[in-house]
Amino acid sequence: MELLPPTPGSKWRTRILSVLLLLAFSGVLGRLLWMTQMPLKSYSGTLPSLTLDESDLRDRLSADVKFLSVTIGDRNLSRSGSLQAASDYLSSSLREEGYTVIKYPYSVAGATVANLEATLTGSDGTLG
Repeated sequence: MELLPPTPGSKWRTRILSVLLLLAFSGVLGRLLWMTQMPLKSYSGTLPSLTLDESDLRDRLSADVKFLSVTIGDRNLSRSGSLQAASDYLSSSLREEGYTVIKYPYSVAGATVANLEATLTGSDGTLG
Protein backbone atom coordinates (compact mmCIF):
# COMPACT_ATOMS: atom_id res chain seq x y z
CA MET A 1 0.00 0.00 0.00
CA GLU A 2 1.47 3.28 -1.07
CA LEU A 3 0.74 6.50 0.77
CA LEU A 4 0.17 9.56 -1.33
CA PRO A 5 2.07 12.66 -0.35
CA PRO A 6 -0.07 15.41 1.16
CA THR A 7 -1.38 17.91 -1.31
CA PRO A 8 -0.22 21.50 -0.95
CA GLY A 9 -2.52 23.29 1.44
CA SER A 10 -3.93 20.13 3.09
CA LYS A 11 -1.84 20.81 6.22
CA TRP A 12 -3.25 24.34 6.30
CA ARG A 13 -6.79 23.07 6.05
CA THR A 14 -6.15 20.70 8.94
CA ARG A 15 -4.57 23.45 11.01
CA ILE A 16 -7.40 25.91 10.31
CA LEU A 17 -10.01 23.28 11.13
CA SER A 18 -8.15 22.44 14.37
CA VAL A 19 -7.99 26.11 15.36
CA LEU A 20 -11.71 26.60 14.61
CA LEU A 21 -12.66 23.53 16.65
CA LEU A 22 -10.47 24.74 19.53
CA LEU A 23 -12.09 28.18 19.42
CA ALA A 24 -15.59 26.67 19.35
CA PHE A 25 -14.77 24.39 22.29
CA SER A 26 -13.23 27.30 24.22
CA GLY A 27 -16.33 29.41 23.54
CA VAL A 28 -18.68 26.70 24.78
CA LEU A 29 -16.53 26.07 27.86
CA GLY A 30 -16.27 29.81 28.59
CA ARG A 31 -20.04 30.24 28.27
CA LEU A 32 -20.66 27.26 30.57
CA LEU A 33 -18.31 28.69 33.21
CA TRP A 34 -19.94 32.12 32.92
CA MET A 35 -23.46 30.66 33.36
CA THR A 36 -22.53 28.72 36.50
CA GLN A 37 -20.84 31.56 38.41
CA MET A 38 -22.58 33.15 41.36
CA PRO A 39 -23.34 36.80 40.57
CA LEU A 40 -22.73 38.33 43.99
CA LYS A 41 -20.62 37.78 47.07
CA SER A 42 -22.06 36.30 50.24
CA TYR A 43 -22.93 38.68 53.05
CA SER A 44 -20.38 38.76 55.83
CA GLY A 45 -20.62 40.36 59.21
CA THR A 46 -23.35 40.52 61.81
CA LEU A 47 -26.92 40.90 60.70
CA PRO A 48 -28.97 43.85 61.91
CA SER A 49 -31.59 43.16 64.58
CA LEU A 50 -35.07 42.29 63.36
CA THR A 51 -37.77 44.90 63.54
CA LEU A 52 -40.97 44.17 65.43
CA ASP A 53 -42.79 43.43 62.15
CA GLU A 54 -39.98 41.14 60.98
CA SER A 55 -40.01 39.26 64.29
CA ASP A 56 -43.78 38.85 64.03
CA LEU A 57 -43.47 37.57 60.47
CA ARG A 58 -40.71 35.14 61.51
CA ASP A 59 -42.88 33.75 64.30
CA ARG A 60 -45.95 33.37 62.09
CA LEU A 61 -43.97 31.66 59.31
CA SER A 62 -42.34 29.35 61.83
CA ALA A 63 -45.75 28.41 63.24
CA ASP A 64 -47.04 27.72 59.71
CA VAL A 65 -44.08 25.48 58.90
CA LYS A 66 -44.44 23.59 62.19
CA PHE A 67 -48.17 23.07 61.66
CA LEU A 68 -47.72 21.82 58.11
CA SER A 69 -44.68 19.64 58.83
CA VAL A 70 -45.38 18.36 62.35
CA THR A 71 -49.13 18.53 62.94
CA ILE A 72 -50.20 17.50 59.44
CA GLY A 73 -46.95 15.79 58.44
CA ASP A 74 -46.50 14.20 55.03
CA ARG A 75 -48.94 15.62 52.52
CA ASN A 76 -49.63 13.21 49.69
CA LEU A 77 -52.32 10.97 48.27
CA SER A 78 -51.26 7.97 50.36
CA ARG A 79 -51.99 9.85 53.63
CA SER A 80 -55.76 10.17 53.67
CA GLY A 81 -56.94 13.70 54.45
CA SER A 82 -53.47 15.26 54.66
CA LEU A 83 -53.84 17.31 51.48
CA GLN A 84 -57.30 18.50 52.49
CA ALA A 85 -56.06 19.48 55.96
CA ALA A 86 -53.18 21.47 54.45
CA SER A 87 -55.53 23.12 51.94
CA ASP A 88 -57.99 24.07 54.70
CA TYR A 89 -55.21 25.45 56.91
CA LEU A 90 -53.65 27.52 54.13
CA SER A 91 -57.04 28.82 52.94
CA SER A 92 -57.98 29.87 56.45
CA SER A 93 -54.61 31.54 57.12
CA LEU A 94 -54.69 33.44 53.83
CA ARG A 95 -58.27 34.63 54.38
CA GLU A 96 -57.30 35.89 57.85
CA GLU A 97 -54.60 37.99 56.18
CA GLY A 98 -57.14 39.56 53.79
CA TYR A 99 -56.63 37.41 50.70
CA THR A 100 -59.44 36.11 48.52
CA VAL A 101 -58.85 32.37 48.09
CA ILE A 102 -60.23 30.32 45.21
CA LYS A 103 -59.90 26.53 45.13
CA TYR A 104 -59.43 24.75 41.81
CA PRO A 105 -60.25 21.09 42.40
CA TYR A 106 -59.10 18.30 40.09
CA SER A 107 -58.85 14.52 40.21
CA VAL A 108 -55.67 12.48 40.57
CA ALA A 109 -55.60 8.70 40.93
CA GLY A 110 -59.27 8.68 41.92
CA ALA A 111 -58.86 11.37 44.61
CA THR A 112 -59.98 14.98 44.44
CA VAL A 113 -57.30 17.53 45.30
CA ALA A 114 -57.10 21.28 44.71
CA ASN A 115 -54.77 24.08 43.81
CA LEU A 116 -55.26 27.35 45.68
CA GLU A 117 -55.18 30.83 44.20
CA ALA A 118 -54.80 33.76 46.60
CA THR A 119 -55.50 37.34 45.50
CA LEU A 120 -54.91 40.47 47.54
CA THR A 121 -56.87 43.50 46.36
CA GLY A 122 -55.18 46.83 47.02
CA SER A 123 -56.84 49.83 48.65
CA ASP A 124 -57.40 51.43 45.25
CA GLY A 125 -59.25 48.34 43.97
CA THR A 126 -56.37 46.98 41.91
CA LEU A 127 -54.81 43.59 42.40
CA GLY A 128 -51.56 43.67 44.32
